[in-house]
Amino acid sequence: LSFLNREIRYSANRGYSWYPNPRHVDECVEDLGLSEAKPVAAPGVKDGGPALRESADLLDKEETARYMRCVGRLTYFSIDRYDIMFVVRLLASCLKTPTVLDQLRLKHLVKYLKGTSTWCLEFAFQDAPRAIIGYSDSDWAVCERTRRSVSSEVVMRGSHQICAWVSGQSVVALSSGEAEYYALLRAA
Repeated sequence: LSFLNREIRYSANRGYSWYPNPRHVDECVEDLGLSEAKPVAAPGVKDGGPALRESADLLDKEETARYMRCVGRLTYFSIDRYDIMFVVRLLASCLKTPTVLDQLRLKHLVKYLKGTSTWCLEFAFQDAPRAIIGYSDSDWAVCERTRRSVSSEVVMRGSHQICAWVSGQSVVALSSGEAEYYALLRAA
């Protein structure tokens, strides 16, 4: 079964599997010239070291257009992949004036997706759950300019992910505990 270019597979003894459209990843791999690149183990890196931190040069018009195309595709793809939502949000926040560092982060994410593009959401058969459970986390003061934190939440019904999101906090948290508290309130 296909729905919005996503594939839904049914297994009589397991349940359902929801596969995002891998075309978006394939087009990004082609756009960025990463067909020969090896996959990496994580979607992003927290700090790329001093050489990367100083990569503040802006991309030219052609590279900026390519960056925007890829981030747009990955924004759509991330709806079905919770593991990349944080990095895609970070990349999307730089759409106006992307830098060389942003492009390196994009390439790192695409290399990660190259190795995991066939991952899917599993909806295994289960007994009726008694509760809906929400999980939250935050990354304190992730934006160096505004010092705002980022919250992430996942809502589960039994072992099934119902929804997930990553969003910036509207207030500046003064501690990591306060940032976690704001993330918890949003998930509630």
